[in-house]
Amino acid sequence: MIRKNKDMLNWMMRTFGLDTYGLTWAQFFKGVGLGALAMWLLLR
Repeated sequence: MIRKNKDMLNWMMRTFGLDTYGLTWAQFFKGVGLGALAMWLLLR
């Protein structure tokens, strides 16, 4: 399972031309966006 996750992260880095730092920021903003969506749906 860990190997599959590493392979997927490496694929994403190659596909989008990101380094580790850029991928970390992308994942951060994805989490913020999904968290904001969840809060919006829960508070409606």
